[in-house]
Amino acid sequence: MRYFILVLISVLAMSCAYDLGYRSKNLPGGHKVIHIPMFSNETMSVGLETYFTNELKRQFYRSKVAKVSDQAPVKIIGKIRRIYIDQTEARASREDFENLPANTVLTTSYNMTIDVKVQMLRRSDQKVIWQSEFTDFLPYSGAQLKLEGINSSNTIYNQSAINNNIQKLAAIIMAEAFNRLTENF
Repeated sequence: MRYFILVLISVLAMSCAYDLGYRSKNLPGGHKVIHIPMFSNETMSVGLETYFTNELKRQFYRSKVAKVSDQAPVKIIGKIRRIYIDQTEARASREDFENLPANTVLTTSYNMTIDVKVQMLRRSDQKVIWQSEFTDFLPYSGAQLKLEGINSSNTIYNQSAINNNIQKLAAIIMAEAFNRLTENF
């Protein structure tokens, strides 16, 4: 009998905690239909806006918090404000790399930082209902050089690494934007 009561209390306690800890996600104002136009890109890098727009739409399609439609009463606009790639240098000495000239600097990795602003606007009067800014960074490795004969770095690899990093940052930043946008409403 004691075992049965202990199990019953445990099940009730877990179910109550589940109800208390779970909150449904909603948009500000309880909107169920939204419009997400292409993000604007204020950087000199081409194509960033596609990754961020598609990733935010993907968040809404998966969650079903709101339907994405061109005829919605509210829209979520985004601006990619800045992309910054910072080089991490590794200085070489003659003992480390016999074939390189003295004081050679090799860039072995980069840090990519992206700043994005997201706003939710009412379409009828363009009033801002919600807004937030997001900044995040990810490191990525640069193209590695062979020491025999010193090959030049592969520019196609570098561009591919940049695009992969942008896609990863878009997923991270837009997941955070979605979570902030749908919390506590």
